[in-house]
Amino acid sequence: MSEETSEIRDLDVEGRKSNAGLMFLTVASLLMLVAISILGYMTQIGSESLKLTPWTTFYGELHPVILHLPIGIFILVFIMEIVGLLSFGKWKPQTQFPLFLGVVGAVLAVIFGCLLIQQGDQSMDEAIWHLWGSIAFTVVGTLAFLAKIWATRSGASSPIYGILLTASIALLLWSSHIGGVMTHGTDPIETFNIAMDGGNEPAKPKVVTTAPEDRLVYEEIIVPILHGKCYGCHADADQNPLGKKKIKGKFVMTSMEDIMKGGSSGEPGVTPGDLENSTISWSIHLDIDEDEHMPPEDKDQLEAHEIAIIDWWIKEGAKTGIALKDMNAPAEITEGVAKLVPPEELLRQQAEAAAAETAEKAAEDARRAKLVEAMAVVGKDFPNALRYVSQESSDLTFTAVSMRKDFTDEGVEKLLPVAQGLVDLEIGATAVGDSGVAHLVSMSRLRRLKLNETAVTDAALDTVGKLVDLEYLNLVSTAVTDEGIMKLEGLPKLRKLYLWQSKVTKEGAAALMEKLPECEINLGLE
Repeated sequence: MSEETSEIRDLDVEGRKSNAGLMFLTVASLLMLVAISILGYMTQIGSESLKLTPWTTFYGELHPVILHLPIGIFILVFIMEIVGLLSFGKWKPQTQFPLFLGVVGAVLAVIFGCLLIQQGDQSMDEAIWHLWGSIAFTVVGTLAFLAKIWATRSGASSPIYGILLTASIALLLWSSHIGGVMTHGTDPIETFNIAMDGGNEPAKPKVVTTAPEDRLVYEEIIVPILHGKCYGCHADADQNPLGKKKIKGKFVMTSMEDIMKGGSSGEPGVTPGDLENSTISWSIHLDIDEDEHMPPEDKDQLEAHEIAIIDWWIKEGAKTGIALKDMNAPAEITEGVAKLVPPEELLRQQAEAAAAETAEKAAEDARRAKLVEAMAVVGKDFPNALRYVSQESSDLTFTAVSMRKDFTDEGVEKLLPVAQGLVDLEIGATAVGDSGVAHLVSMSRLRRLKLNETAVTDAALDTVGKLVDLEYLNLVSTAVTDEGIMKLEGLPKLRKLYLWQSKVTKEGAAALMEKLPECEINLGLE
């Protein structure tokens, strides 16, 4: 065998080995994408296998930290590729390894995000949209990475990588936007648009003042009902009573055309003359604890006469431009219309609400100004641990997740300058004990409190039981007992209480549930 033939054979063997490695990486990546898609589905349906544990809670809280890794890397890679194109081939960026790190970060962010969703701290509707947007970004970003390494291996130029990378950036921006709105409570795009419009307040709906029987059924009866009970989640900013664009399920309810079209489910909101095929009627008749009941359980509910009016209007053909007196409405419907808030009163209430919102904004700004100096003092001891809940709010959240056992009872005492601003306190897995919790008596506005994996005992619950605004309490892996948790019976707003691996029994949890029937008490997997 000639020396040249031997070299060719060695090169061929080396090439097959290289391709084998790439093939293994490709298959592993595709299997990983299938796995996170399955995880996303399990999260959406609330699979029993995803129940919270101390470890899943811990990793879920890492989601806001991890998510910045893929965001930064993919944007950096995109910029590098653009610069490479503008250099006309003089600079060829090496982006394979950064892309690999970006994909790993995206996968971890999705996994930790699924665990965070299980804690139920966000609207499930928004959280699921954010979740699937993140999964879509991860899938397309991974495919872009695979396209890059195969193109590099072959030495051939292909537009597939560029298309996939651009698509991944678009999905990244969309998903990040949803996540940002969930976290900060405001939509920066809407804020920008309002600023560009001179800061004008959203236009209020025009209501004609007429006698009940002379009102146009759709325009002056149905629309005001929908405005008061539905527009908050299904209207653009100009007609939304909250002044924000919020369209859940892609279902706009501010025009008859949009109502007939329906939302993302594909079902029409109203089918004239057919209640069974009208999503609006179907959803308002569901039990209030059903996920698809409308309005949502935490919103103002439709009254019986309002439901009757909507059903009657649909059965009569969902007509527009016709007065009540011309539709031969039965007596109960006419009586129901008379119970509705008169148009002039509705306008007055809207004006008062706008004035109250302005006053609250001014008060919020004043409270925030007072906190500036106190936050600076606390920030010296705990950098990056204290922040505002949202851009407009003066409410504060504090987390000791990075300090762990270095955060002690003395650390809680150092938070007292900002005590009245704190609404969310995460001091789980720290060295805090009963003495530290005693300082919480000054934090009377607390709504969320995490004391999991701390040294607290029943004595600490004397203080916790006085935090009347508390909605969420985590006592996982603590020494609290059946006797101790009964000190929480005076917390009317408490909705979630976690007690795994504590000394609380089923009987103790049941006793407290009798006192707090609206509170979900979780002892972990049975």
